[in-house]
Amino acid sequence: MALSQLISFLSEAGRLAKMDPDTAFPGETVTPDQVGCHRLLVRAGKIGAGLGAVFGAWMGYELYLHPDSASPDGRQVMMVFVLAPLMMVVVGILCGLSWAGLFLPGAFYNGPVGAHWMKLAGTKRPGSTRLVVAIVALLTTGWIVFFPICVWLGKV
Repeated sequence: MALSQLISFLSEAGRLAKMDPDTAFPGETVTPDQVGCHRLLVRAGKIGAGLGAVFGAWMGYELYLHPDSASPDGRQVMMVFVLAPLMMVVVGILCGLSWAGLFLPGAFYNGPVGAHWMKLAGTKRPGSTRLVVAIVALLTTGWIVFFPICVWLGKV
């Protein structure tokens, strides 16, 4: 995934998170279950971002304590205090969204709100959406777990 694709994905996810499903679809019927699933996805993304920020700040602290892991110039400060937390926040958002999206009912993806989330995942069918979010959930969970452990052990 290119950086421009990641930025467009996050901006679209941010737009979807701010969307109020009750007023966004004036001609269509949006059930309370669909609104609840949408809000669950948004909450899961926020929780993932919070956990990613905590892990990123902790990783920045650990990387700063190991001066042999990076060059001691200005790039180290940029990597440690900006890029590590930012990277973990993005991974946390994706992890939270994908785990929540994996266990949503299939009826959500058939509704108008779920269609937007399926478009964000790049699919057109609920089954393929579940496959995509399962792969993303496994990859991002591995990143959330593996990378901080490597930093803690001093392998980065």
